[in-house]
Amino acid sequence: MRPRHRTSSACYPSRCLPILVTPFIANARGHEPGWAVLVPIGVVFVAALAVLVLLRLVTASAGPGHRGLRN
Repeated sequence: MRPRHRTSSACYPSRCLPILVTPFIANARGHEPGWAVLVPIGVVFVAALAVLVLLRLVTASAGPGHRGLRN
């Protein structure tokens, strides 16, 4: 039996967190931090989080017995 909704693991916001933390850890260890990655990865993080929250709200408001976005 196939799952109803297939999502890529790359869309999960938790995948962005290690990348967002890395410049701060590098700075604390005395290495050159890559501050340039914060803005693009931050945008991806916020966008992925917004999509997940929106999907959660849509499926929660559909009520019990609703099978997601597809019927």
